Amino acid sequence: MRVLIKGVAVLAAAAVLITVWFVAAFAARAGMGPLIRSGILGALTLMGWIVTLVCGPIAAVQLWRFRESGRRAGIILFGFGLAYYVVGLVALRGPGASIKHIAAAATMFSLPLLVLLSRSAGRLFAGRVPPAAELSREP
Repeated sequence: MRVLIKGVAVLAAAAVLITVWFVAAFAARAGMGPLIRSGILGALTLMGWIVTLVCGPIAAVQLWRFRESGRRAGIILFGFGLAYYVVGLVALRGPGASIKHIAAAATMFSLPLLVLLSRSAGRLFAGRVPPAAELSREP
């Protein structure tokens, strides 16, 4: 489970870096005006960027340290991402949007979310699983 949590921490850090790059590229190309005026999808996209830039660094660092605050931030981060793509698929999908790409993105958010919501992760973050150092069989 610890390896999976470290992997989720890396995914959270990657999400932050990719979002920073994407926001910068978007702002440099078109500015934020068109996105703000684009309606509900634009508003949800801006909210997603904010959630990623606020919760992502907390999730990355605190998950790496096996802290409950990282688990909660990760649940918010990956939960919002999953909800964004599910709502986009069901209610906001444009005629040219690829169902395969939306489903792939939803899957990429659901897997780390499932890890963080698992009972094993809950026990790990609640302190009911001894740290790796305590598991060693040294005399």
